[in-house]
Amino acid sequence: MGLELKCDMISVRVSSEIRMKLKDMSESSGYNVSTIVSAAVVRLLSDVYDADGYITNTDAIQINRKLRDCIPDSFVPLAIASYKCDIPEATIRTWIRQGWIEKIRIGNKPYVKLSNIEKIVRDKYVKKNKRST
Repeated sequence: MGLELKCDMISVRVSSEIRMKLKDMSESSGYNVSTIVSAAVVRLLSDVYDADGYITNTDAIQINRKLRDCIPDSFVPLAIASYKCDIPEATIRTWIRQGWIEKIRIGNKPYVKLSNIEKIVRDKYVKKNKRST
């Protein structure tokens, strides 16, 4: 008997711009879109894990590194967003209630859009500096 590869199927949401780029890559390379996405995921994971399956490069999985560059409008756990932006979780929860930040819930964990928080912080910083001048 031959070796059979077992694959799991996942669903990925991408913007229409990325979908069109994937379609163009597919047409020009002759590979289907799922093969291109699989290759990209393998490449991303190979930057983080060694051949034995151990994490070797912790910098590669930080929010503001590779994953952040790949997914500019990504949702991240509230605790990570709080840590990354150095803002208390209670403040972020207040902004969520006020409708300033998009939020989704996966299981029991709230996920927030990091770009929304960065925009609020940037706007407050700009306003604060304009007042002082």
